[in-house]
Amino acid sequence: DSNAARYRLSPSSIMFQPARLFFATAEGRNGDLLVAIDFHLKSWQSAFDSPYFSVRKSWMAEPPASALPWWGAWVLGGLVLVTLIVILIARALRVQVIKQTSQLQNDLVRIRETDSALRESEHRYRMLAERSPLAIQVFAPDGTVLRVNAAWEQLWHASIEDLKDYNVLQDQLLETLGILPLLKRVFAGETLVLPEHSYDRRTGGTAVQANTIWLRVHCYPVHGDAGQLIEVVAIQEDISARKQTEAALQETAHRLDLATEAAGIGIWDMNIETGKAYHSRQMAAMLGYAEGELGSDWDDWAAIVHPDDTESVRKQIAALATTPEKPYCVMFRARAKDGSEHWIESRGRVIEHRDGKVVRMAGTHLDITARKQVDAELQ
Repeated sequence: DSNAARYRLSPSSIMFQPARLFFATAEGRNGDLLVAIDFHLKSWQSAFDSPYFSVRKSWMAEPPASALPWWGAWVLGGLVLVTLIVILIARALRVQVIKQTSQLQNDLVRIRETDSALRESEHRYRMLAERSPLAIQVFAPDGTVLRVNAAWEQLWHASIEDLKDYNVLQDQLLETLGILPLLKRVFAGETLVLPEHSYDRRTGGTAVQANTIWLRVHCYPVHGDAGQLIEVVAIQEDISARKQTEAALQETAHRLDLATEAAGIGIWDMNIETGKAYHSRQMAAMLGYAEGELGSDWDDWAAIVHPDDTESVRKQIAALATTPEKPYCVMFRARAKDGSEHWIESRGRVIEHRDGKVVRMAGTHLDITARKQVDAELQ
């Protein structure tokens, strides 16, 4: 290489072995080059410090001893093994992380779906409560008011803001009415229908004036998944109209009772299909019986009818099956409690007719014993 530039030679991968080399060229060409090569080879072979012997020495020398001791190889192999194990563990962990992440994502989707369903359910519940025609009041576990619906505000002529200082568990009126102990049982976990009671909306007290409302209240607790009390719901039904109707009916019944008692007329109501019968107090009294002594069955009444008149009474009733619109009128003898015989004039109408049969009748009884006696005397 040191004389390559002098002879305009290019680097070559040819390596010289310890043998004589021969070079050939075309005849008459590069003769000086061959002479120079031959000269240098001879001079290199005779000089021990020439490139020839340097290359030969390098080829013939023993390979250098390894700089790494034998135990180093074991250490290096161990490190490689540990590295492989770490790589495998990392891959396994990565797979596990991916799997757990996917599971968490699925759980998150389910949680979101559940939360959405709960929100939808709560929305429907609130809408149902808000649009309910019944007044709804919801209490917290401590007795304070959480919310009311529009029907409650309309019933009480008030709003939720008016109840900010109200606590149902401290209501003295409910304590006076005997309702508060029942309400506390609802807060303890029971479902109850509270006794019907009245209020005056203007004062919050027991109603005695025109602004009276009668309430029927259904109360139930709402618990969480762990069983803890979340709220108490009170559904309030305004039964004022029913109470007014009942009062009017009671008044009418009282007046009718007075009138029939003054006229000596008894009232009866009989269900032919079930055999049950009603007899008014005046009807029993005209025969000397106390109220309820005649019994509540048709057979109890038939037992006091004179045996000679029983069949005719039955035929009269049976005839009404074909002419239910026709008034019923029959006279028969009945045995009084003291054993005496009384003539009774029974009038009535069919008030229920089904499938060609008389189901129910109602009418009056009048004691005509005195009239019968006069007729007998005149004859």
